Amino acid sequence: MAELTVNISPKLRDLIRNAAERLPSAAQYGAVQAAYSLRAFMVDQYLSGTRVKVQTGKLRSGWFVAPIPGGAVVGTATEYAAALEFGFNGTVNVPEHQRRTSARRGGSETKAAFKERKTAMRDRQYAGRLTKDKASGYATVRAHAMRMNVRPRFYVRDTVRFGNAQAMRVFRAAVAERVGSGN
Repeated sequence: MAELTVNISPKLRDLIRNAAERLPSAAQYGAVQAAYSLRAFMVDQYLSGTRVKVQTGKLRSGWFVAPIPGGAVVGTATEYAAALEFGFNGTVNVPEHQRRTSARRGGSETKAAFKERKTAMRDRQYAGRLTKDKASGYATVRAHAMRMNVRPRFYVRDTVRFGNAQAMRVFRAAVAERVGSGN
């Protein structure tokens, strides 16, 4: 698994460090809130189908915020996050798996016969009897190697670049909230 590391802006880093020297508890709280803000910005702006297409939602929901001494980390354990951020050009080994085939109407098949076959196929699936014949709608794909070329999407770097001002506002508001409440 490739590691995905992107640094925050120097302005935000200095803001957190200066606050941590004077108010460590409030700075920690503010850093975590700013990290949640960056995560939300990334999911809303870049991982909702505009820059990175959504198929399963695994990447979008896989981001987490973890507090660390003097700050917070936004990270993911999703295997392909770095490949989408930085791009990838190489060979991938695909394991054997099931794939759904489309139920298409044949040239000589009437609409009624197609509808009957499609209904029977659906009934077999819902009955839990996954068959692998042509009418079932599933096929077994053998293990194989596949050449991939994925262009970089820049969703993390652009999050840091364009979400920085919002994160700084959230950090300042969270520190002020903690200082004002006496925590």
